[in-house]
Amino acid sequence: MQSSKIDRIKDLVEQLNAASESYYAKDQEIMSNYEYDKLYDELGELEEETGYCSDDLTRILSLKTTVAFCDEFIDVYLAKNLKPGHQHLDEGEFIDVAAYGVDELCDMIYAGTIQDAKTVAGILAYKNLLNQD
Repeated sequence: MQSSKIDRIKDLVEQLNAASESYYAKDQEIMSNYEYDKLYDELGELEEETGYCSDDLTRILSLKTTVAFCDEFIDVYLAKNLKPGHQHLDEGEFIDVAAYGVDELCDMIYAGTIQDAKTVAGILAYKNLLNQD
């Protein structure tokens, strides 16, 4: 049985707090930095950039940003049941939030309006998920 959405947030916060306490207070590592970062990102990334939050996140894709010189992975999540919140943007950063259908987004990709590779990969992965249903 899947935990409720609020339980997922509480679980993530609990895991992150336990890892921090263990590392800083007990000098023991209970998860890698990579694992910690993934949990932290899952919890906060969506609200930070868009002003919306969700506790119903599903990872749909993991990709390397620049294989030639970087081994960094980026995880792309599908967020459901969005709730309005507040944007927390860096100084000089701006993000316009708008709603589009997946076919409209694909048209924007092929027209060259959307060019960011991570965004393109996320949209196409999501469309693939929809086609599987």
